[in-house]
Amino acid sequence: MNSSYPADLFQPNNFVPLELETYLGLVGERERPPAKIKVSPSDFIVEENTSDGLQTTVSLESDLDEARQNNAPIGEYVSVTLVKRQLTTVDGVIGVSELLNIPRADITYAGQKDRWSESSQRIHIKNVDIDHVRRNCCPEMLTRAGFFIKDPLPADRPLFRGKLNGNRFRIRVTTQGMTADQILQYLANPLELLTNKRDLKFPNFYGRQRLGQRQNLVSIGHAFITKGAEAAIKLFLTQTSPNENAATTQVRKLLAVDWDRAEAKSRENGQPVAAQWPYWHGMKMELDKHRTLNLAVEKAIVDLTLEHCNFEEVIQIIDRELKSGPSLWIGAYQSFWFNQALAKHIRREINVGHGVPLFMRDPAVEKWYRKHGLHEAIPESVDEFVARQFLTPRPPKRPRQHFDNGRNGRRRFPQRPAFEFGGPFRPALIPLQYLSYHAEDGVLNISFMLRSGGYATTFLGMLFNLDQDDKVLSDERISY
Repeated sequence: MNSSYPADLFQPNNFVPLELETYLGLVGERERPPAKIKVSPSDFIVEENTSDGLQTTVSLESDLDEARQNNAPIGEYVSVTLVKRQLTTVDGVIGVSELLNIPRADITYAGQKDRWSESSQRIHIKNVDIDHVRRNCCPEMLTRAGFFIKDPLPADRPLFRGKLNGNRFRIRVTTQGMTADQILQYLANPLELLTNKRDLKFPNFYGRQRLGQRQNLVSIGHAFITKGAEAAIKLFLTQTSPNENAATTQVRKLLAVDWDRAEAKSRENGQPVAAQWPYWHGMKMELDKHRTLNLAVEKAIVDLTLEHCNFEEVIQIIDRELKSGPSLWIGAYQSFWFNQALAKHIRREINVGHGVPLFMRDPAVEKWYRKHGLHEAIPESVDEFVARQFLTPRPPKRPRQHFDNGRNGRRRFPQRPAFEFGGPFRPALIPLQYLSYHAEDGVLNISFMLRSGGYATTFLGMLFNLDQDDKVLSDERISY
């Protein structure tokens, strides 16, 4: 295993290798004009194309034709389209469960849709009367955060993650200062390269928004994986960055003073740092004084530490209830090494096939990274708590049985692949389908479809220097 990392390995500038940024022939940010997306949720529309070919829409009109309505399978589920604006898919599902007065666990869906958008997707609901669902289908124009449901049909099974053909994107890109002709002239060369030499496929890399506002989540993720909850929480609370304003930087410096005092007291009395109540109370008071700063997760960590005096319990609660923090730290570390593997693939140093496994504590994954010359992706140590909670892969699915047609009627199983990854796996190259666009002064209107696991922001980030709030672009989640 690797014993040390180069001092600057996890610097933000190393997160996206040059081969990925320049895949469409544009060298560096200076050649990509500044642009904005998601200025309004209606500027970023995501519409799911289901596994059986239904193209959902965000419109108030029905998407169902007569044949689909007449041939719906009969079962214990109801399928319905969820249309939402400026909500996560989880928030939309919670809203539907409250609307229909059913358990949230009875609703399944195929994928997460962008929070900062208008989106549509099918959800399947178990043990609900279809007439009850119909009575609650009230499409209305969404002018603020909210949702509605439409197009109910009977269904015979739940939805599983990733079981969709893809998503259609309709995006308004604001390119201030460029005329319509300048936009089209600028796009001509990279899109010709994409079409004629890249087979309409682009590398599915993670952008630097994955690093968070301070651009430090890989370092925090590495500390979390190798040293555990305490080391990661210390960095998350106290590490400063020039990307934050002066007031936030000052708060972090004061938190660092209290943390150092808590560590000193811990050495003196033999109690854990998390149990040094007076200093955590000081941190709480400091954060309470600065509620207007964007430090909600930091505040939650401090409050929970005061309550539980145990960092591992705090981590579990934060991950379960806030859907923030630990999973993003792990995800940043996984994303870094995915990008490095993908860059080697683009340079033709290795062949990753259809995709790359994200780092897990899995012998098959470790073997994969060693095979492809990425030994540093395997940490020098792994904290046992983190391994159990965040890095334990799911057991591989039992392969489908086939019956021998011979006299014995014996069951047999298909041959297993050379590597069987239990953890997350991300496609390496993503095909771009149904690309169309037109320009007006200051605006590019672009539409395309991506398969499950592809991100529109990655494609647009190769064409433009996207200027967006980190909270907007960091809404991507790892695809399973």
